[in-house]
Amino acid sequence: MNYHLPNSSYTVLVGDDLVMPCGVSGAMAANFGVFWQDKDTSAQYIPTESFFESRANVLANGTLVLTDLQVNDTSVLICVLVNPLVGTTIERTSTLNVDEPPPTTVPPTTVPTSPPITSTAYASTIPAVTAVGRPQGPPDASPRNVTVDVIDDTHIRVNWKEALVSRIQYRVTAYGVLVRELYDIRSLPRRYQVATTGRSFLVPDLKPSTKYVVFMVAGNPEGDSRKTDEVIVKTFEKGYGLTTPPSTAVPSTRPVPPTPGTPVATTAVKGGAQAGKQEIFGLSLTVFGVIVGVVVMLLVALVVAGVLYRKKSKKLNAERSRVVGSQVDMIREGRYNVSPWPTPHKSPAGASMMDMN
Repeated sequence: MNYHLPNSSYTVLVGDDLVMPCGVSGAMAANFGVFWQDKDTSAQYIPTESFFESRANVLANGTLVLTDLQVNDTSVLICVLVNPLVGTTIERTSTLNVDEPPPTTVPPTTVPTSPPITSTAYASTIPAVTAVGRPQGPPDASPRNVTVDVIDDTHIRVNWKEALVSRIQYRVTAYGVLVRELYDIRSLPRRYQVATTGRSFLVPDLKPSTKYVVFMVAGNPEGDSRKTDEVIVKTFEKGYGLTTPPSTAVPSTRPVPPTPGTPVATTAVKGGAQAGKQEIFGLSLTVFGVIVGVVVMLLVALVVAGVLYRKKSKKLNAERSRVVGSQVDMIREGRYNVSPWPTPHKSPAGASMMDMN
């Protein structure tokens, strides 16, 4: 039996995501109950329940997935494993610290002085400066490096890097995550709005063992950018989730975005190979089950037919014995005509037709 417990402390930055394991695997795992507890408020959260304004989700296997963390999410959480059959309780206290990102400083620039202009014919060539206010057009760049992780049978996590717009007038005010079923082309995709500080989003309420199309856009009040390349993923089968705790390493600083012009690469979806193997295994089990069911039905039919045949044979033998016994009794009593010739017909006068001739 293996216990999957979180670290004693985590330190992340605002907007980061975090996965904290809490569960049991092995032969006796079904005997354990799993829940999370807030040490300050004593509130308890069971699997499939969410908190932190729906930015914290407890999966079916007890794993806690936190997205878009904020400073006020700093807390002390307790992973609790309980086995009521033997009275065993295992707890692990984990401190979550959410810090503001370090401020970025821009070195001052020195503008060289130019010699005075002596010509009286002077024309200004300085372009007009537009004040930072409402965007003047949709973003001219899309989110970069969009990838998708399959979390369990009803959740996927979409990850991306910020869109690098060319001018501040086309800045991004929100990201849109769009999801739809692969074969449901008649309905519009579901859209989730994510703040610009977010770099991932946990999509909830999906169907088990179903393929989905995922893509993103960058948006502002003037419209949306060009959509990203579509990523096709398939959720796990019902009841299947993370079987081993994922890596809990948290970067100390935010990754540096690549320079503009870097080609966007669509990364293969994690868990796709595992889902494919499970699909083939499930199909094999289905075919095997059908074959076994047909064989069992044939055996049952043969047994029933044999029982009915034996009952019918017994009934026919009993009827034949009864008829033969009745005929034997009639012969003994002289009431049964065994002659192959019919009895002569008697005329009304008492003479037979043979006598009349």
